[in-house]
Amino acid sequence: MFYSRQMQQEKRLSSLLWKLNQQMMIFLALSFHRRNGQKMVIIQMKRIGKHYIQYVSHKQAEREDMVTLTKELDKKLTERQARDSGICPIRDELFSQCFDEIIRQVTISSPERGLLLHRVRDVIRMTISAYQTLYQSAVIFGVRKHIQAQQGMSEKQKNLDELKKRRMLLENLSLIHI
Repeated sequence: MFYSRQMQQEKRLSSLLWKLNQQMMIFLALSFHRRNGQKMVIIQMKRIGKHYIQYVSHKQAEREDMVTLTKELDKKLTERQARDSGICPIRDELFSQCFDEIIRQVTISSPERGLLLHRVRDVIRMTISAYQTLYQSAVIFGVRKHIQAQQGMSEKQKNLDELKKRRMLLENLSLIHI
């Protein structure tokens, strides 16, 4: 009796682990698909006829993988001539891909941490997008105000010239009356 109960628990545990593994594989596949061929996430290829199907690797990350990832990141930054400072879309894209690979590696070893990192990444992307929109709006506002100021300068210059003429006339009139 005890033996069969233990076997049932082991079967349930095995089933739960299998379901968790399947969910993790689906999450990885959906989260880390290739985007325009630039993804640095490790991909396994399976050939079916003339077509290839890409799967995200479920291999546990090792120290050498991180060293390789770091070297690959530095190499791509140099190849694509990413700027060291300021806003650089190339650098942003490469670091985003690197962060995705780190999330993939963490997700394999600890799905809960991987999901949390995934959420953090999404919030950071939304925040950066909001800041970019705000920056663009501020630039447009500044340009509009500059154009308005330039247009108003000619009117103010005319008004200043008229006031100078009027002052001269008034000074001439006051000299005549004295």
